[in-house]
Amino acid sequence: MNDLAQRGPLGFKSGKPTKKPRQGLPPVSRKRADYRKSEARREESAYCKWLHEWKMCCLSGRPDIQVAHTSDVADGKGMAIKGPIRHALPLSFWLHLYEERNRSTFWPDAGFPCNERYKWAERLFDIFEANDDPTTLFLDMQDRANKAFLADILRKGQR
Repeated sequence: MNDLAQRGPLGFKSGKPTKKPRQGLPPVSRKRADYRKSEARREESAYCKWLHEWKMCCLSGRPDIQVAHTSDVADGKGMAIKGPIRHALPLSFWLHLYEERNRSTFWPDAGFPCNERYKWAERLFDIFEANDDPTTLFLDMQDRANKAFLADILRKGQR
């Protein structure tokens, strides 16, 4: 009888596997740890903080901004790798979401053909380095932007 209790339809039952002892988190790679302490990281953090202080999307003027790293693969951007901070622009949430998914068509449709967005982004970074007011640059970009295209994205995003 005891032997039958140990038998299942596929043969003898085995006991539950023992739990492996928990180990701590794996160590952070030296490359990542070095980057966190680097001057480039401090500069990137200061730039992002500065952009958030202005609370203005460079295309729509909305206050709900995110820092969009607008570079392409040719500039070093890839899976989980951000492009250079000099190519970052403040975009509203819905525009940033659309731009990430449709980068190749977003900028020409928004009124910034070819790689013109890089020139605007680099001008913005220069303003940051000079500690000036970027409002004039944002207003120039908003005047140049295709408002109907941006309004369509924002309307669809808020549904």
